[in-house]
Amino acid sequence: MSMFARVITASIAVIAAAALAAAQEPKAAEQKVALAYIHAADKMGAEAFKKMLDAEGFTVELIASGSAATVDFSKYGLVVIGTDTERVAWANIAPAVEKAGKPVLGLGEGGYTFFGRDGLKLAIGSPRGAHDKGNNPQAAIPA
Repeated sequence: MSMFARVITASIAVIAAAALAAAQEPKAAEQKVALAYIHAADKMGAEAFKKMLDAEGFTVELIASGSAATVDFSKYGLVVIGTDTERVAWANIAPAVEKAGKPVLGLGEGGYTFFGRDGLKLAIGSPRGAHDKGNNPQAAIPA
């Protein structure tokens, strides 16, 4: 597994654990959270991401951005915004995600756009951020 994959898996494991702890109904400690993964044109990349997380015991549902505005995100413990969604029109999707009140993990340019001007309009997203041309992610949690 690449360093990037390990970092993403570790991040999701931490967020998923927090989502389980915050759940109203008690759940078994070993139960994994169901994830919604919103993607755009890169279906193959989304399927690879799903396969990686499925192998870690997560349940991942791939959601095409074109149909995401009508999805009930409250049934998921975590919403993941795919890297390929930077050109998605978030105006109708962001309210559906926000209404669910679930944690959101935004990946790459897609997450950056979702959190910023085109989605949730938070101070952490586009256009308030920095970009690095390097491809050298650093692990926040040692492997």
